[in-house]
Amino acid sequence: MCSLNEQAPKPTTDDLYTVNMCIINAPAVDAVPVVRCKCCKHCHILSDGHSFRCYSWDMDLYAPQYDAATFYCADGERRESE
Repeated sequence: MCSLNEQAPKPTTDDLYTVNMCIINAPAVDAVPVVRCKCCKHCHILSDGHSFRCYSWDMDLYAPQYDAATFYCADGERRESE
């Protein structure tokens, strides 16, 4: 480890190979695509532009705790192009 005033040592070919192999062998992210509320067919944005009505849940969700731009759920279905 070097201090802020020292230059880090130049990596060797072995160092770069080791880093590359770590990246190649890293496990894949266990993720699934989601539909954000703002793009969901069950969502109706309320007058403040962030809160929304979810017809799938049959409830209103209010910003800032719930924001249609970032919130999602398991029931999300992409809205068809308008």
